[in-house]
Amino acid sequence: EEVVELVDPLYFSMVEAVKLFGHENECSPANSTTYDEWLAFFSTLSAQRLLTQRSAQYFTQVGLKVDVKNSQVEITVMLSQASSNLRNLIEGNKIRGIPAPPSQSVVDKLLDVAATWKTFESEMEAAVHLESVSSIILNRVELLAKNILKTLQDAEHLAMPMVLNSDVPAGAVEVGVEQALAVSEMAQSALHIIYDTDVAANWEHLNASRARIEASRWQLLQGTPATETSLGIQKVTDVCIVQQVKAAMDLYSQAELAALKVAHGDNMEVDTMI
Repeated sequence: EEVVELVDPLYFSMVEAVKLFGHENECSPANSTTYDEWLAFFSTLSAQRLLTQRSAQYFTQVGLKVDVKNSQVEITVMLSQASSNLRNLIEGNKIRGIPAPPSQSVVDKLLDVAATWKTFESEMEAAVHLESVSSIILNRVELLAKNILKTLQDAEHLAMPMVLNSDVPAGAVEVGVEQALAVSEMAQSALHIIYDTDVAANWEHLNASRARIEASRWQLLQGTPATETSLGIQKVTDVCIVQQVKAAMDLYSQAELAALKVAHGDNMEVDTMI
């Protein structure tokens, strides 16, 4: 009975969608997006960035023969999650409360991500179970990941002005994921250094990641004013949130120390770091 009741609305919705083909269309989906939907959209976008970076990190571990079996499993799981996430971002997901993209420019960026993702995913799936991964493939996968991450961030920045005058904490969500991304990138750089891969550049990347982690901590605690191109973050005054931020930073400090030890040649700290 429930299925029958949905048939007519579905049919008429599809008729309206078909009418739009072949015409210049103007619509403003952002205007009807709710607070919860915006939060779900930005959270899913942030999760996609983190899944992309973590997949690349685990692929680096496979390529450098570090914790290979576990890394292969993680890659398989994360690629599946990320592919599902990306589809939700492009199409929306009613059940999960994720809206369709809020503008054409955001759609275009997400479709660019999808095109690059196919290559990224196929490269990793083809190489991840080989006995050895060549430096050429490893570099290619890392470059593809950087391209995807940059395009996802572009999509995020296109959407952010649409919630500039709302209470949606998109700025805090972005800073939070930037911390997690920086930790993963720091570990990735440390592995390259200990295995003598482009050492000078990776030291630079490692230190840049450390600086990003420190900067984001103060952004979360002290807040930042809104600008024309970025959302503000409210200063944290709730003691529970302060405690959560402190607990997170304590973990980040442990990861940073382990990464520095690994970068200076201490193989015993690799397990702690990853």
